[in-house]
Amino acid sequence: MEILVDVLAEVARKPLGGPTQPECIAVQGKGMERWLSLELARRLGVWANPDFPFPRRLIERILDSVPECRTERGRVFEPEVLLWSIVELLPAYLGRAEFRPLRNYLGGDATGVKCVQLAERIADAFDHYVVYRPEMLLQWEEGSGESGLIGDGNQWQPVLWRALVGRHGSVHLAARARKFLAALASGAEPVGLPRRISIFGLSTLPPIYVRVLDAVSRFAEVHLFLLSPSPEYWAEIRSQREIACALRAEGLSREAAEEKLHLEVGNPLLASLGRLGRDFQRVLESASQYRDGVQCYVPPAETTMLGILQSDIFAMRERGTPSCPPLPLSPEDDSIRVHSCHGPMRELEVLHDQLLDLFDRDPTLEPQDVVVLAPSIDAYAPYVDAVFGTERKIPYCVADRRATAAQEVARAFLSLLRLLPGRSTAPELLDALALAPIRARFAIAAEELESIQSWVAAARIRWGADAEHRAEHGQPLRRENTWQFGLDRLLLGYAMQGREQVLFGGVLPLDDIEGSAAEAAGRLADFCAQLTRYQRGLGGARRTVPEWCRWLEGLLDDLVAAEEPFAAEHAAVAAILRGLGAEAELAGSTVALAFQAVRGQVERALGRAWPARGFLRRGVTFCELVPMRSIPFRVVCLVGMNDGAFPRVARPVGFDLIAQHPHWGDRSPREDDRYLFLEALLSARERLILTYTGQSIRDNSKLPPSPVVSELLDVLERSFSAPGGGVRSAAQTC
Repeated sequence: MEILVDVLAEVARKPLGGPTQPECIAVQGKGMERWLSLELARRLGVWANPDFPFPRRLIERILDSVPECRTERGRVFEPEVLLWSIVELLPAYLGRAEFRPLRNYLGGDATGVKCVQLAERIADAFDHYVVYRPEMLLQWEEGSGESGLIGDGNQWQPVLWRALVGRHGSVHLAARARKFLAALASGAEPVGLPRRISIFGLSTLPPIYVRVLDAVSRFAEVHLFLLSPSPEYWAEIRSQREIACALRAEGLSREAAEEKLHLEVGNPLLASLGRLGRDFQRVLESASQYRDGVQCYVPPAETTMLGILQSDIFAMRERGTPSCPPLPLSPEDDSIRVHSCHGPMRELEVLHDQLLDLFDRDPTLEPQDVVVLAPSIDAYAPYVDAVFGTERKIPYCVADRRATAAQEVARAFLSLLRLLPGRSTAPELLDALALAPIRARFAIAAEELESIQSWVAAARIRWGADAEHRAEHGQPLRRENTWQFGLDRLLLGYAMQGREQVLFGGVLPLDDIEGSAAEAAGRLADFCAQLTRYQRGLGGARRTVPEWCRWLEGLLDDLVAAEEPFAAEHAAVAAILRGLGAEAELAGSTVALAFQAVRGQVERALGRAWPARGFLRRGVTFCELVPMRSIPFRVVCLVGMNDGAFPRVARPVGFDLIAQHPHWGDRSPREDDRYLFLEALLSARERLILTYTGQSIRDNSKLPPSPVVSELLDVLERSFSAPGGGVRSAAQTC
């Protein structure tokens, strides 16, 4: 990757035109954008005015460069907008015979929750069709292509797609790309294109993107900077599993297959983990007329176990065969370490000790030279803070955390969304009140929380806003042990001394509140009153999505602080709510839905709104194992490499035609993760540390690692001979 940046720097060094002309470099993530900016600044001295679009936004910008392909309504086919169009259209079509499977699924959906969830999955499936099956969708629009691949139970998909196109017009990416390619073929010239387009480090692109880039390359420079594991042609190598499947399909013996099918493994790790990159190589060759540029391969140094492993992948060698015998392993070689641990906490403790040892042994190694990747960073972030926040502190930063974990206002607002339709139990309300943005809104100090908790316990508050709220949950119409009951006791106790013996209006005063403590009790009452008001407004109400968004914005203003230090986050959450309402309005949604149906989409909008941040800030970087994390580091650590957690198990919906009839070049979460693991192996410059939960913390029973870790250990076992046992025995139990 460092060599690719060297070449990119030489390309970017050539002026594009005026100083205001931005340099367009498409990347897959914010982490790669930050790393590229730092590296280009080191090489060029000054790096300013860059443009880092994601691939889809780049393609849409290219399509807009031809006037007849330009549209302002292209967003209606984005999945976030499309789902509201589907919610609007589905009820009118459920009576048709083709929609019987959906009608059966949606039976009894009084709140509309199932309808919104189904529409979300359909919108995601259609969005994948647009990119990976554009020809199929275009045939559906023309009324053909509805047999064969669709099969029984899926005939509703072409009908629904035509209804969507009829509602919004044929302004989706597949139709625009076809029109764009036809316009260029007929002599049209794009207007406003970047003079140079660079695609940096992407592992794969859909064929339709490659065709658009190939067509536009006649009018602008298009550079693809691709990280390839080997200079050899490896698009045709196959894993042992794929070879076994081919043998069964052909009914051939292994010897006959080698002569007839010419199947070879090459390097077993490259064959097994590299399917995504292998398919992308075929996509490039079939969908474009690319010209090979500079070949920037440098063989890895074969001085350590890690270097030899990378060199074998580079040269497509299968070590441990007669032609390439295993090598003796030095006892001091710790370039690859695999640790089997008792749970995530122990994984982080082991990693902490390993890093301290590395820093002690190598004074040149600094915390910023280390990256720690996890399949789910939110699951490991609390353990990171618990272990790395100790006295022997290693500087670190945690990137890629979700909004609910990193944004205080978003977390507080989501807690209110979950609280509104509930029973308002005492622990739930106290937990919400303990959140800083809510506490600040009602001017409750942190030290007052303990007193409030003791008052709630002494007043015998259990659940329910009042008697009517209890009745809504199927309980008798009684006010005892509700918040209204408890607050009446608290406030009356301040107004008069009952000495736990005198009733006033049927209420026994609670004498615990005296002096200035009454102010905190009043603020608690204010919080409960505001929350109860919104619970009353919830009830069985049905509103359109824009109406719900305006109602929720009022909830945000009334119960969450909008002053510093929460002003920016408050404004961002309000903007997200307005954006969700605008998406529904763009889709023309007029369906009245219950609160439960909208809440899930609000949570999803908040989750996707904040981009990944915190990458390469300071110290050891902890981040999610996501595409484009092939950035080189001296030490690469992978935690949480457990069976079932990584690679992800793909569970497509039953009507997903791509999953039913896959093509090479399709995206698969499992294959994506396997390629990520390969990229992580190649991006480690000096050491690779892997940890997984290998023993149950309950009964010490053995738990298997991720399949990719098992494959790595198998290859190391065949490739090296260690004194006193195999390489696999070097995996430590911690």
